[in-house]
Amino acid sequence: MITHDTTTEVTREGVAGGESTFHIKANAKAFNILSAALYTDRIKAIVRELSTNAWDAHVMANNVDTPFDIHLPTYLDQTFYVKDYGTGLSDVQIRGETVDGVFVPGIYQTFFDSNKQSSNDVIGCLGLGSKSPFSYASTFIVESRYQGMKRTYNMFKNEHGLPSVALMDEQPMADDDRTGLTVMLSVKSADIDKFTNAAKKALMYFSPLPNFVGQTSFKPYDMRHTVTGSNWRIRESEYYAYMSGPYVVQGFVAYPVDSNIINEHQKLSGGAQALCEVDLDLYVTIGDVEVAPSREALDYDARTIVNLACSLEQAASEMRKSFQEAIDKCTTQWEAAVLLDTYQHSKSDMFSKVFTQMHKAEPFQFQGQDLTQTIRFNVDLLKNVQIVLATLNSGRRGKGDKLDTSNSWQAGGFAKMYEFHVQGGLHVITDSKSTRLKSPAIKAWLNSKPQVNTHKSRALIVRPLDKSGNMDGVNAVIAAMGCPNVVTMDSIPQVASSRSGYVSVKRDKQSRLVWQGFPVKENRWGREETRQVFSRLTWQTEDVDLSEGGIYIDIERFTALRKDGSEFSTIDEFIKAAIALELLEPGDIVGMSKKELEAAQKQGEWINLIDEVTTNFEMANEDGEMFNRDIVTNVKSALNVSFVTNVIDRWSAFNTLGDCALRTFVDKYKELESSASEHPMSLVGQVIRVCGIKFDTVNEVDKHVNEYKEMWAKYPLFHMIDWSRTVGDRSALIDYIHSVGC
Repeated sequence: MITHDTTTEVTREGVAGGESTFHIKANAKAFNILSAALYTDRIKAIVRELSTNAWDAHVMANNVDTPFDIHLPTYLDQTFYVKDYGTGLSDVQIRGETVDGVFVPGIYQTFFDSNKQSSNDVIGCLGLGSKSPFSYASTFIVESRYQGMKRTYNMFKNEHGLPSVALMDEQPMADDDRTGLTVMLSVKSADIDKFTNAAKKALMYFSPLPNFVGQTSFKPYDMRHTVTGSNWRIRESEYYAYMSGPYVVQGFVAYPVDSNIINEHQKLSGGAQALCEVDLDLYVTIGDVEVAPSREALDYDARTIVNLACSLEQAASEMRKSFQEAIDKCTTQWEAAVLLDTYQHSKSDMFSKVFTQMHKAEPFQFQGQDLTQTIRFNVDLLKNVQIVLATLNSGRRGKGDKLDTSNSWQAGGFAKMYEFHVQGGLHVITDSKSTRLKSPAIKAWLNSKPQVNTHKSRALIVRPLDKSGNMDGVNAVIAAMGCPNVVTMDSIPQVASSRSGYVSVKRDKQSRLVWQGFPVKENRWGREETRQVFSRLTWQTEDVDLSEGGIYIDIERFTALRKDGSEFSTIDEFIKAAIALELLEPGDIVGMSKKELEAAQKQGEWINLIDEVTTNFEMANEDGEMFNRDIVTNVKSALNVSFVTNVIDRWSAFNTLGDCALRTFVDKYKELESSASEHPMSLVGQVIRVCGIKFDTVNEVDKHVNEYKEMWAKYPLFHMIDWSRTVGDRSALIDYIHSVGC
């Protein structure tokens, strides 16, 4: 990123002698301030700085579409590294060189020096981010793959506390190596979760996302943008991201915006100030705003303040224009009022908030008047007309909705004006008859309408007071309402009523309930959620040929039951796991009561779902392979962590190793690991919990661990090896294994 240096005209008067500039003394304290005290969140800084450096490397290598790698630490491998596929750095760029007897330090070892200060295509510029690992550790590893050579460096603090660099290994790149840089450090056990949480927030805006190694299921915090413009987006982020208010995004890094500072220097319009009250992302070009050296906050210089104010005003102008254009498309006051309610009660909280704030700062207009949801007209129009509000209210004891028509209005009293509040889901019905309302028909019709925003469907029923059927007064009221869409009572389907309020339909003797799965719907984040409650929605009534037999599950009304009669609340996960493990064929699962099952068993062979899966599991697990994943997990956790990380996980590096105890052990383990992938333990666990299957993998685990101990004893020097320092060169280790023999 291009930095903007400021110059100042200086008038020198009355200077008695010469002048000299200040200098910084290079000592441990100064370097500690620049690498450790610089950051308030050191772990997050490491993830952010190394990730942005990796992205910059890809930009400079014209490789932006390829994700770089991040290895997040786990309890089995406590290493954090970022590996890019840029051009890498030369030995001179990292360690420097001596020219004409004068040592010239390399870019990598120099604070405030960078090869990125001449371009706004990259994020870095200060030469501080590459040193961020020193804020956490006193030593870390850098591997540079450059022009056919792979060099491994140890970055460490020497005995005086000064950052230093030493070349550890140098060798030609392997055929499958790609140029680039890897920065690696060891993580304390207590900080593993901290690195994971830091990565969740630091990488939210990266695109493409890095390739995550170690924790392969890792995802940054969820974030979605509900409304977008040319340089702005309304943000809704996961709670634990702790992001509130406006942020400016520059080069995949989001910085909080302090609107108070901007307002002190650049008076914002009402619309722009309204945006400062909502969760807004402003996207700027790299270099548009200055950032603090820590890259944790903005540097509010004059240029940054002006650019932020312009971005806010542009976003406010675009947003207000889009809102107003939608309002202008409305053809009636009623339509505009419904749109206002929709905007103020959107599924997106941020969308509603930004519109409400803008409307409060400067009301939107409809046909020259302030937009409102309130419809008002002279009460004299109601002289020969009655308006009835029909509302669905929840019935007692879960007996369904009840229709309330107790609220009605007509002329009379001292009121001069009649007014009501228009909301989404409010319908208007005209009835030419003044006789008793057809409540069952109205209730059924309202129940068929979808819920709008947070409102249940309601209806204003407008009808004449006399029996003449004259609709002139009704039409005048409809016009005064703002011309809503009207439904006539005659067009609403009639419903045959009974004392209980519904008509029962007798099921055919062969009809049965077939499992459909728990209903799924989107939550506020746009993600699908399953409502695990048994109801009529979880079943489909279908005609079943009982003589063909099939798979059934016990039910009590709509609730599926286990073998012991308890509620089978995990039936969905159980079925999916059984099908994935090939223990169950996809197909209909019929729910039957005890009485229905007795009748069905007389006509065909019906097998209980749990019995079917249990039988097939026992056949598939004859050799115990269903538990291989559990065995692998326990074996790996019992082994030496360094051995797992540097030998088993990187076994391909030992491809020149002949027959020996080490190869025998690892090959057996790798074969076990390969077979384990066929039966994920998460799926197996779903099945064995429901079926009540017991298993004991201790003996199998002990067998592998004992083989490991025998192999470990065969090579006593393994106890003395610093595995982290042999990553770059395994030739000596392989020679040692060969010398010991099989």
